[in-house]
Amino acid sequence: MKEKLIGKCVRLLHSKYGNKEESSANREIVEQMIFYHLHRTVNITSARNALRSIRNAYIDYNEVRITRQQELSRLLEEAGVPQEKSFVIKGLLRAIFGKESRLCLEHLRELDRARFCERLKKIEGMDDAVIEYI
Repeated sequence: MKEKLIGKCVRLLHSKYGNKEESSANREIVEQMIFYHLHRTVNITSARNALRSIRNAYIDYNEVRITRQQELSRLLEEAGVPQEKSFVIKGLLRAIFGKESRLCLEHLRELDRARFCERLKKIEGMDDAVIEYI
């Protein structure tokens, strides 16, 4: 009886909120940074929806970096995120690209924690809270 009730609750939650998304540990570093900034403004469900919208609308984060500000603002607003976050996201992507000449930071995972943090701190606008989240 209990198991049946739990199963029904889980199905209702899945129908309302969607399937469980991959954990942040499985996300790319750049995606974790973007999610962190989204989640600072809105609830976790809206942040997930906004991240999903970005993934669906663009091929990769380089395309997000070069897209028109208005397009990203509109997309975020439709997902329930204030338009101002588009400036934060684009600024973050530009800073990463300017420092690394690419948007993939996965090679940093091989570093120990101290060197990892040191490299991230060299990226303009990177604060300790973002680094701690990653």
